[in-house]
Amino acid sequence: AGVLNCTADGGSSSIVNCHVTDINIRGVQVGGVVGRTSQKKCSKDQLKILGCSATNIELGHITTDDFASPDNGNHFVGGIVGGAGATTISGCFSKNIIADIYGTGFAPAGGIVGVLGADSQSSDVTNCYAVGVKLTANEGCHPEKTSLGGLIGKGAHVAVSFGDPNTEYNIFNNFVTDVTITNTCSVNNGVLIGLVADSIYFNDVYYVPV
Repeated sequence: AGVLNCTADGGSSSIVNCHVTDINIRGVQVGGVVGRTSQKKCSKDQLKILGCSATNIELGHITTDDFASPDNGNHFVGGIVGGAGATTISGCFSKNIIADIYGTGFAPAGGIVGVLGADSQSSDVTNCYAVGVKLTANEGCHPEKTSLGGLIGKGAHVAVSFGDPNTEYNIFNNFVTDVTITNTCSVNNGVLIGLVADSIYFNDVYYVPV
């Protein structure tokens, strides 16, 4: 799917038990299952991705300078979801995820989610795992705009569109294993999360050595 949104009348949208295998995809906001969720004022009770998986996904040669992004040049890259706003992601897993990033644009990448909390909308990731994640930010990337994480590239992407001072993000009961991160230009890297902002709550999130 390209974008998952709530409906104009406040209705909900869900993707349940969706399994994607053996694809190569590139673009502005890319994910193994969904590129972007919630480009409207939704709540995480309205948007859900449940029991989904992505296996053997090559998220392509993402060149952040190549695409005219509809979202102010932001490129979100994730094994399950590229950019997740106002979304509950639960019971999902990714396996053998490869992302290769070039260019100077904003491009967080993660084994499950590239950016959690896109447009500062509360979002949760629970009971998910990522196995065999290989993320590379190549020479020439921007040191302040690139963040790579085995689970989540960046937590809480702050934007003015739908910002809410009560926004919070819950990351519970998740794990990653077999993670390789190569970032030639930035220290925003983590085996779990590349870059963490405010109001993120962790519980039972861990790395399992190979």
